[in-house]
Amino acid sequence: MISTRKMIINYKEEGKGGFIEKVVKGFIHDVGEKIEEDIGFGKPTANVTAIHLPLINFHRVDIVVDVLVKNPNPVPIPLIDINYLVESDGRKLVSGFIPDDLNNEILSNALKAFGSLRIRLGGSLQDQMVYQFGRQKECPRMSRQHDGNELCDKGISARVESVQYANDMKRLKRIVNKIYPEPSTRPTVLGPGGFFGKEWFDSFLKNTGPGVLHGVTHHLYNLGHGVDSNLIKKVQDPFYLSQVTQVFKDVATAVKTYTPWAGAWVGESGGAYNSGGKDVSHTFANGFWSLGMASTFDHKVYCRQTLFGGNYALLNTTSFIPTPDYYGALLWHQLMGIWYHYAPHINMSNSTSFNLSLVNDMSLHTPATSVGAQTREEYHLTPKDGNIQSDIMLLNGTPLKLTESLDIPELKPNLVDLSSPIKLVPDSIVFVCIKSFKAQACS
Repeated sequence: MISTRKMIINYKEEGKGGFIEKVVKGFIHDVGEKIEEDIGFGKPTANVTAIHLPLINFHRVDIVVDVLVKNPNPVPIPLIDINYLVESDGRKLVSGFIPDDLNNEILSNALKAFGSLRIRLGGSLQDQMVYQFGRQKECPRMSRQHDGNELCDKGISARVESVQYANDMKRLKRIVNKIYPEPSTRPTVLGPGGFFGKEWFDSFLKNTGPGVLHGVTHHLYNLGHGVDSNLIKKVQDPFYLSQVTQVFKDVATAVKTYTPWAGAWVGESGGAYNSGGKDVSHTFANGFWSLGMASTFDHKVYCRQTLFGGNYALLNTTSFIPTPDYYGALLWHQLMGIWYHYAPHINMSNSTSFNLSLVNDMSLHTPATSVGAQTREEYHLTPKDGNIQSDIMLLNGTPLKLTESLDIPELKPNLVDLSSPIKLVPDSIVFVCIKSFKAQACS
């Protein structure tokens, strides 16, 4: 969720993986201790859950690592990025855009509200880093330097051919299997972590072969550049937003065709790239682009950039006050993590209200007696004063703000008669949940 960095490991082949194992496991231990100390979580796990591979050769491995952090009572896990760099000389933890005040109570409560989460390491901020080496017998050749971010298809700063990337992923998988012989504690391998191009992805997945990838990751910034003066218009245009449908379809098709054992992941997405739009990405309007598409096309994980840092941050970078997108993400997470038949609706009209009716079609659905409750839960998200560029979001007419004790407010629904129409006011996002609904498709 925030822009991230990578870990660099220098090693020699004759080390039989020992140095890699020491650095990776030591790194994970340090991250766990840092999080427990600074954020106040329960004891985090000290295991890698996924490893990405930007670059590998006989002298250096650039590895992007996902770390799983669990609360004592975990709930379904969203993907959240955090910004750590580990250098090979002593595995020193270095923070970049991580604020100094990691003991901040608002930050702690905002993270804990999600229950448990994945922390992503590696990403675009590594392009801005200058890496130093540990003790070297001779000066390393500068040709070894590489940013390692978004190398697939046409690439950004550089690219790697699909077949070469596939071979490198298979090599990484062998390294991971060697370091972690026990399958129950073995990290999963994800890739390629870049923008989708059908020909490149199809070739990459075909040549990667079975048993290598756990998740197929692609990046998504379908709103374009953050400085675009038309950004506010784009987020309100359903036809523009729907253009990304083909990317989701193509990714899902490629995964199903070549790697059906792996899930499709949005490995990084923030709407508008280059830190988002200063008057849009932190406002209520930014919620219009992000909800619904990934679940429609069977994506298992959605990585939202960023937690803090940039205009698209979920938390204000200096005050940690949650933005509207934070509450939208939290509500989505809470509702999708429990057994509901859900119906999210978005009304992007600024002048028209809609009434939706729930109709029981006896020829298509189970009888009405299969609905265990006589009420439904409705969550109506609207901007303060009807201004979609407001930083304040209302839930069922009540502003979402921190409690006096700086806790995240409880997201309570309105209970509505099940037979009544659903009303969507202009510029609103609505979640409708029917508890104990027994759908034939789910049986």
